[in-house]
Amino acid sequence: MAKHSLTVLAGVLSVVPLLAALTMPGGMVFVLIAPLPLFLAGLGQGINACWIAGLVAVVLWALIGGPAVAIGALISVVAPVCVLVRQALRARTTKEGTVEWYPSGLLIGWLTGLGIIWLMAGVLMLASTHGVSGIEAALARELEPVLAQTLPTMDPDQFAEFASIAAAWGLGISAATWMVLLLALNGVLAQGMLTRFGRAMRPAPALSEMDLPKWPVWLLVVCLVIAIAASGWPAFIARNATLVMLVPFFFGGLAVVHSLCRRFKAGALLLAVFYAALLLWALVLPPALAVLGLMDQWAGFRRRFLAHRPGQEEE
Repeated sequence: MAKHSLTVLAGVLSVVPLLAALTMPGGMVFVLIAPLPLFLAGLGQGINACWIAGLVAVVLWALIGGPAVAIGALISVVAPVCVLVRQALRARTTKEGTVEWYPSGLLIGWLTGLGIIWLMAGVLMLASTHGVSGIEAALARELEPVLAQTLPTMDPDQFAEFASIAAAWGLGISAATWMVLLLALNGVLAQGMLTRFGRAMRPAPALSEMDLPKWPVWLLVVCLVIAIAASGWPAFIARNATLVMLVPFFFGGLAVVHSLCRRFKAGALLLAVFYAALLLWALVLPPALAVLGLMDQWAGFRRRFLAHRPGQEEE
């Protein structure tokens, strides 16, 4: 009974951020933690608990904001969380009798696939009302009043340039932000909290030992070629898809940093300083980490760093 009560509570708590967004000035920031209770239910009690909590949340969202809000929440929060939880809880028993959990690198692959779906859903929604060739112009018109409220004192010429850049890259930025902040960050936080209190169903994967699948590299290359060589709406889609395809390499860059810090006895302190810097320079460091993660696919920085940990002698 207590287990089911916690599952329902998780669904209720996932709606609280929406209430904060509707009733508090600046409350939209709380929407970023809406998936956290669902991840806690799923990674702590299993995929069935995740779906039950999610359906409770969808019903409450429908009562508060109407069917459109509920459908949006189902598509953007509940279903993606359940997909990632299901994959994270997959395991197999090896011939030696040990349990082998679903690799974190493949989880990043699923996260990337969800990001592609998010991006294409946005493209299809805009294309259904404005036509494929009018996607970028339609996005610019929709973003302009929002940007005008956010940046009321910006010079008109600078504002026009900024609005043009936002329209050109807006879908990719929204997809990448959704992948990293709403899904990945909340999943990591939930796993960490559950592990801390001994309630996690699987051990926390070591980021430094993550191996990315190979297909994001080739899909990134395809997107870059189309973005550079094409024009019009194919270039627009490829340009924004490039941002989505850089996300797995952002995590690859984090894995390199983690493996480097593990070489030092003060590695935990170094990681704390690094993440503080990541927050301060959030516009600069993530692209640099993505480049580092991409380079690591060929240079193998992480494997070299892991080969020499504290207490090991260099060859």
